[in-house]
Amino acid sequence: MSEEILDTNPEEEEEENKLIAKNDLIALKLKADSMKLKYHPNIGLGKLQIKIDDAIKLKEKEQTKSETVEEEVSALLEGLSVEELEAMLRKKQPVNPAAIVSSKPFERGIESLAMRRQRVIKECSKLVRVNVTTRNPLKKNWQSEILKSGNDLVGSFTKCIVFSKPYHIPQIILNTMKESQYQAFKTVRMGNGMETQKGYLTEEYVIEYLNPLNKVELEDLQRSQSVSKNAED
Repeated sequence: MSEEILDTNPEEEEEENKLIAKNDLIALKLKADSMKLKYHPNIGLGKLQIKIDDAIKLKEKEQTKSETVEEEVSALLEGLSVEELEAMLRKKQPVNPAAIVSSKPFERGIESLAMRRQRVIKECSKLVRVNVTTRNPLKKNWQSEILKSGNDLVGSFTKCIVFSKPYHIPQIILNTMKESQYQAFKTVRMGNGMETQKGYLTEEYVIEYLNPLNKVELEDLQRSQSVSKNAED
């Protein structure tokens, strides 16, 4: 038996959408209140969502920074002798990760802030060979995309990502792509039998990891890129 097709009333559908939007706005206001955010009583759904998202990003950034400092302090203090720790305690010297640097860091196993930054930059700069496609329908005709990533420790990385072909991407930007999401929509049936579109977040990129190039392949690639660059010049 074929499924019965319900006649839709435009006015009823509009009222249904208004009710959904109103419920969503009430839920966001409750969330904003729990986060102690201030907002205008007549604020719209979109602006309130942006305000909440910005507050969450700021909180995550502050938490990450606090955890980083705590890890640096712990690592540095572990390398100090009992005498040095007692001297700091007597002087009530504040623990400053940038200031506590051993004169013989490698002998004591201490990693200074500068050494850690150099190590993390090397890790973030590591090139990974992948093949990337985008699931975002708004980008279906894009051949490439410029992405940017970074933090307070390593600075900023920018890379033009080419889609649907083998490409080398810095690890830090690849990490950002793995976490990137876009809003998709699906059709759901309401309690009254009417259908509506509901948004949800899903992964934006499909990342296929490829085997690293061997020495010969890498040299061929470098020669090819050199020829292309000279031709453009």
